[in-house]
Parts: sequence; structure tokens; C-alpha cells
Amino acid sequence: MTLREDFNWLTLPSSEAQALGTVSHKLAEEIDRGGFDQISDGELFDTVLNRWNELVASAFGEMKSQSLFSSPALPKRWPFYVMKQAAALDRATFRRRMRAQGGGARRPEVEVFLESESLQLVGRADKIEYLGEDVRIIDLKTAENPGGAIPTVYQFQLALYSALWREKTGKLPVSVAIEWQDGSRSFGQVNESEIDEIVQRLSDLRIDLLSSNIPAGAANEVTCRYCSFRTLCPEFQATDRSTWVRQSPFVVGRVQQIIDTRGDRVLVIQSHSSQPPNLERVVVHKFSSAEACSTGDFVAFDRLSWRGGDGNFDVVWNSRYRNFGEKIPEFIESISG
Repeated sequence: MTLREDFNWLTLPSSEAQALGTVSHKLAEEIDRGGFDQISDGELFDTVLNRWNELVASAFGEMKSQSLFSSPALPKRWPFYVMKQAAALDRATFRRRMRAQGGGARRPEVEVFLESESLQLVGRADKIEYLGEDVRIIDLKTAENPGGAIPTVYQFQLALYSALWREKTGKLPVSVAIEWQDGSRSFGQVNESEIDEIVQRLSDLRIDLLSSNIPAGAANEVTCRYCSFRTLCPEFQATDRSTWVRQSPFVVGRVQQIIDTRGDRVLVIQSHSSQPPNLERVVVHKFSSAEACSTGDFVAFDRLSWRGGDGNFDVVWNSRYRNFGEKIPEFIESISG
């Protein structure tokens, strides 16, 4: 098994926010591909709404299939669902009408795969717009337009897309832009010297990573909160976390007992490491009967839900579970005590 396959268990099922973002992206891309060009203005809104509902249903089905345990919430209960739906429909109908006014202009390309052999970097630009002999690179965001210039973090992303486009075509884009949830845009210029500097920094970083010159970062409350690897990280496990707040519960330890009751499967775990810290025994409820587990197995749970009482937690739809069997893996021996 490859390293990538071995750590697939750490990947979270799609969250509600990710699902809504994906649906909004797909809808905008279908518009820009010309998928709604033959729809009359009178039928446009209902057609776009029906397509939104189809994409949401597909995303919800994928989330259910990825969920290891209980089902995710129904789409209409997702945070900001109505607001995201309204904004996506407004943007889709606005973009479609803009296309109709564009006459025979060349259609933009969407989901354009870009690759750099020299940097060993790949990316996928949401949209490439053609402006005569030039192009503009567009990235779609499902957030509201904050106003002003493109935020710095997105400037870096668009600069890398520009570098990849230059390697692909030999020419930089004439401009870049972020298209927000409501269809409005923030534009940016392309500066070749700045792009060259970013490319050099990225190249240096790649060399450092491959040569292991970068030391392990210190564990802290903010950066470790959502880290997928924290249950396996010796630096994290060795840190005093007694004052940390807003940390979702986890446990790493050996299964002492498995209790099958009506409607509930319970694991009693001798804890080697846990959040909250210093729990000697953890009781995990609602463990799926479809998951293999035996007494004596060394297991890791993360993203558990508080059940009430010391050391009692529930497995929920986005919890992570890993069974290492009876032998403690070498890469977590340091946290097993």
C-alpha cells in the first residue's frame, strides 16, 4: 500500500460548506460551457433552479456514501443554504444573460488543467477568458465580495496559475480576477517580476521539503485544531493541552471491551492519548457494526462528539476512525506510553 492510500482514512467526508461551494462552481461552469444557451429567458430561472436541486441531491448522496457512521444533515439544514442558493442562482442567471449579449465571442474554457514539470506543481483554473489574443484567468469563490483589491491569499493563488499558464503557452495572462458568489469581480494585474519571485520561493521550498531541512512546527491551539494528522503527531501529543479550548474530542488507545446493545455498539478504550487530556478510559458510543474491530486492537478516533459525563463520546458522520490491529505502528509508538 502506498503512503497516500494508507492515509486516505484521514480525509474528511465533504462538509456542507464544501458541498455548497462545489455545487455553485459546477453550476457556473455549466453556464460558461454554454449548457443553458438554448433556454429562453422566461424558462431560465426554473431551469437553473432545477439543475441546482439536482447537483445538491448528488452532493448529498456523495456525502452519505462517504460518511462512515450517521448520515449528514439534510441539505436545507446546511448552514447558509438559502443564502448560498439565492446567490448562486443570481450569479448563474446573470452570467447566462451576459453570454447571450456576447454574441459570437469565443467561449471561456472552464476547469483548465495546468501543470509545471519544473516545479512539480499542478493546478486547475476555474475559468480562462479569451480577450482577443490575450487571456484572463478567473477563480470562482462562493464567498461574498469583500470589496477592494483581491485578498492577498488569492493573489498568490492567481500568481501560481499565471506561472503555470506561462509554462503551458509561453505567455502570461493579461489580467486575473476573482468572481464572487453574486457574480461581481475583483480584478488584478499580472506582474512578471513578482511571479518570478514567487516561483523561485516555491522552488526553494520544494528543495527544502525534499531535503528535510524544515523542522517540525511547534504544536499550538490554533494550527492543531483542524489538523488531520494530530492524533499521530508526537509533537502534538507531547504538548500540554490542558488550557486549550474548542478542540474536538479524540482518543488513541487499545480496545478493552466491545458492547453490542440494541441500537448501539459501544467500545471501551484504554486511553494512551485523548482530548480532553488525561482520560484513562474512554467510552465511544454509536460505533458502526460494519466497521471491523476486536478486543485488543489499537485504534484512533478523531472528531468525536461530546455525549455527557467524563470520557463518554459519540461517533458522528464526520468522525475519523483507524484500526491498527494489535501491534502499535512505529510512527505512533512515541505517543503510546
